[in-house]
Amino acid sequence: MKINQINIENFCGIASFDQATPAPITLIAGANGTGKSSIIEGVNLAITGEYTRVGKKKEFSQLVNDQADKGSIKVATSEGDFNINLPTGSGTQAKTQRMILSLTHGMFTSMSLDDQRQVIFKLAKTEVSDQIIFEELANRGYNKLLIKELDLSDLNKAVKQANDKAKAERSAWKGLTGENYGAKKADDWQAPLAETVIATVEPPPQGRIDHLQEDLQKAIQERGQLQARLENAGKHNRRQAFLLSEVAQGNGLKSNLAIYQTQLAETNSKIESLQASTASDEFKALIADKLDRLHSEYSKEYRAKFQKEPPLNEPDNWFNLLLDDEGCPVGDSKNDIAQRFFHVGGKSGISILLSDMLEEMNTSHDTTQLATYRQEVNNLTAEIAKLNQRLADLAEKQKELNDMEQITISSEVEKQIAELDNHITATQQIINEVQAQQRQYDMAQGSNQQVQKNAEQVTAKAQAMHSQVKMWTAIAELLSPNGDIGKMLGQAVQPFNEQLQIACDCIKWSEIRFDYENGMMFDNRPYRLLSESEKWRVDTAISYAISQLSDSRIFAIDRFDVLDLASRLPVLKWLDGLAELGSIDSVIVAGTFKEKVQCPPTFNSIWLEGE
Repeated sequence: MKINQINIENFCGIASFDQATPAPITLIAGANGTGKSSIIEGVNLAITGEYTRVGKKKEFSQLVNDQADKGSIKVATSEGDFNINLPTGSGTQAKTQRMILSLTHGMFTSMSLDDQRQVIFKLAKTEVSDQIIFEELANRGYNKLLIKELDLSDLNKAVKQANDKAKAERSAWKGLTGENYGAKKADDWQAPLAETVIATVEPPPQGRIDHLQEDLQKAIQERGQLQARLENAGKHNRRQAFLLSEVAQGNGLKSNLAIYQTQLAETNSKIESLQASTASDEFKALIADKLDRLHSEYSKEYRAKFQKEPPLNEPDNWFNLLLDDEGCPVGDSKNDIAQRFFHVGGKSGISILLSDMLEEMNTSHDTTQLATYRQEVNNLTAEIAKLNQRLADLAEKQKELNDMEQITISSEVEKQIAELDNHITATQQIINEVQAQQRQYDMAQGSNQQVQKNAEQVTAKAQAMHSQVKMWTAIAELLSPNGDIGKMLGQAVQPFNEQLQIACDCIKWSEIRFDYENGMMFDNRPYRLLSESEKWRVDTAISYAISQLSDSRIFAIDRFDVLDLASRLPVLKWLDGLAELGSIDSVIVAGTFKEKVQCPPTFNSIWLEGE
């Protein structure tokens, strides 16, 4: 699929992007935060409908640019035009999982190992599932009911299960026959016959086996109880130690609380003192002086205008604040007038005079200091609230600690467990011996016919157990990497590994391969242990391999700047070579660069400018 044109409107951090892409490789470069990754995600969303930034389709509104109500993405390709409208999600997409994986860098390695296998099987056009493996085993003649006991979705686990079952059958064979198991020996083993009654064989005491079995179960139960006590005591004591360490912090916290409360009281006292100084007699006297001058100026202007003394019962638009409701002066002295003006002066309209007085007030009293004290009060109040909450939490822990009992488990319990383990092993050995003795006695005491019958029954049981050993062993071998089914699965991943190897050889990277049991490997190390740049290499090789095996011939590489400068050129040369050979139709590469990049003709070089 060849991408010919990309048009994006109001998607994530991109307001508008419209770019033709005639060349096979599109290199999107620019500084951080310019929308490089958004372009790749937008192309993926338009072509496949796959969204990675939101969890559900109904959240598509979150993908629309903050400055818009709706957006759209259109991608013109050689296989048709694909588009999606936001936030509705309507449009036309290809919706193929393999193309989603090649366009979403790192998506494959985020999947479970079983899902990775299924993707590779589909790419190889090989149908492999636990049901197919089940049918393959059933077709080889193995019992279906027994096969169902295996977890065939995980072959490692299934191989271990089969080997464990074979081991159990060998142990049972030994218990039945009294001999060590051997594959060749078991093929023709028969229970021994006694020609005559052997009177010297003594039977085990009556009820001996039942008593031993009861003793064995009792020991197993007692051991389980002791082990549970040991584990519970450990949990209890760890919790108790934790609570003690927590509660021990209480005195220090209370001391801090007392300090903070003292500081808070002192700071509040400073604020009250500073605020009280703003209403001092000195300040009121200052206002009285201002009013005296104001009255002189008013009288002077009134005489000049009306050629007479100003009547005090004719207030104008500002002096009326000095008169009562009947037009008479308030109070008998200037100080009384000043007191009146101090309370209502903010409404007088004499803006110039008021401004002067406020300026003198601000000069005389440090408002910055007052703001500092108030901020300190806020900080102390917040700290006191935190300490009170912390002390409340510690009180709950103290209550829990008070309710706890001290549990002491001595090494004696561990010693008892060890002794019980030895007792259980010894008892099981005795049971095996008594059972063998019982069989010998039964054979010796029975008639030749009964002895023959018993021997035949033992032989049949031994043969059945031997058959089970052979079956489980064979199944384990079939499912192992070197077995027929294991090889079939290995062949299914071979095409995928071949494409990975092609990429590694071209770029001179260490070996990258998919291991059926362990997943993706780089230089024989599992993916989870790799560095960031090594994981980037693995994800890039995977995108290429999927694009080749799925015939989509398109993939995307994000975060190209993860590689150092020396490691980038081989990748660009590899992509150029793929384009020259016609091995790919479209590749989108995005990375952070400090300046524009000069590229060969096989590249569309796009530089995104920051805001």
